[in-house]
Amino acid sequence: MQFNLKELNQEAIYERAKAESLLIQSGTVASHRNRSLNELINTCVYGQAAEQFLIERCGFTDDPRRYKDVFNTSGESVEVKVTTKVSNVHYVLKRLNEYKPDKWRMISDIVYVFINDRKNTTYTLEGIYRWNGQQFAKEY
Repeated sequence: MQFNLKELNQEAIYERAKAESLLIQSGTVASHRNRSLNELINTCVYGQAAEQFLIERCGFTDDPRRYKDVFNTSGESVEVKVTTKVSNVHYVLKRLNEYKPDKWRMISDIVYVFINDRKNTTYTLEGIYRWNGQQFAKEY
């Protein structure tokens, strides 16, 4: 599964990113690390593109809960992650495995991981992972 950022609704991506950035900016210093609103928006756009793709092209819907991503077509909550290279996926999953037991984080049982090197506008689905009770295991 692959998509090009330029093919998506840019206004919708920007609005989602701006809304999340404002939430981050109003939080703790640790969460925004003294980044400007524009820096936060740019960072959020990077991840929001994959969410917007799933909404526009795959029938997913927005998850309106704070810091949550999307619901799949079965109504299940899906965490969407984007990283720059396949070798980073291990670290993304390691962090999610550590966070999953913390109920307050509400980490979804399903994770979609996309790869985008930040140099081009093509995103590629690396895998779909599901929580098996101990860790996120690759389903696809």
